[in-house]
Amino acid sequence: MVNLEQINYLQKINKHLKSLQTDVDLFQRLLEDYSFDLNKLASYEYSLMAFERLLEKIANNIIDISFMVVKYYNLGAPKFYRQGIEILCKKKILSPNVCKLLQGIVGMRNILVHEYTDFSLDKINVNFKEQLKIFNEFIKQIENYIFVK
Repeated sequence: MVNLEQINYLQKINKHLKSLQTDVDLFQRLLEDYSFDLNKLASYEYSLMAFERLLEKIANNIIDISFMVVKYYNLGAPKFYRQGIEILCKKKILSPNVCKLLQGIVGMRNILVHEYTDFSLDKINVNFKEQLKIFNEFIKQIENYIFVK
């Protein structure tokens, strides 16, 4: 039987999933506004700032959701951001394709947040149309695991 604490925790995960979906939708709209042309997007400082912030928020939500699911289902004890995603991959909660493409999101997030290096769109070799599909697939797979399980 599910107790109130568990229900609250599942609601917290669901809130993060909804926030992630909102950010993914905004990210997609931003990219579509520039026809997925990152050079054109980068020529407008406010658009570049929005791009960076949305990407950071998406990465943070994916990391947070991964950690929450791992904790809720007692799947392990991740110590680093990347490990939450890795555990979900090893437990086959996420598909191999989603796992492969999400691994780099943590590194990109660290670059954005900690400014290890100057963030430059011309250094990014990512197909963001494919990445958007992966973000949406992550949401779907987590929802299926939690709410259909």
